[in-house]
Amino acid sequence: MTRKGGGRLTLSAAAPFVEVDMTNLIANKLTPQREAMNLYRHGTLKWKLTPNTVYQTAVRDLQSSEFNMWLRGERGRIKEKHGKDSPDYKNLPKSRGYGFLAKHVNKVAGPAALLKRALEDYEEGLARAPNVNTLALYGDVDTLAKAYVLACETGT
Repeated sequence: MTRKGGGRLTLSAAAPFVEVDMTNLIANKLTPQREAMNLYRHGTLKWKLTPNTVYQTAVRDLQSSEFNMWLRGERGRIKEKHGKDSPDYKNLPKSRGYGFLAKHVNKVAGPAALLKRALEDYEEGLARAPNVNTLALYGDVDTLAKAYVLACETGT
């Protein structure tokens, strides 16, 4: 191997015609989230969700939806009264994310309705999943169905 000027590297022993430009190499930044997404897309699951976990996620998503609605109201009230630069506005917490698609969470009243909607639109959930956690929720239809039965049994 010999180094030429300008950061170029020539592999002379193995293949003299192969040159690698060392100045433009970018490190592969594979985050854990992206790695999990790649594994899921290739059929490898890092975890298997239980029906109770899916049900609890639906409950938490509906609680997050209520919190986000309250937060939007507080932001509007403080912004109107004091402006965006006030300490009260800046100290408000961030909105909470959802495990299921926001489109599904915002149009239902209870966990059973959310799980029913997720079952009906699971293909859209797979197509529009913003992260691997949402893919895992919508990817296992049997677990979604069992979670829906669990939600119906609990009466929510």
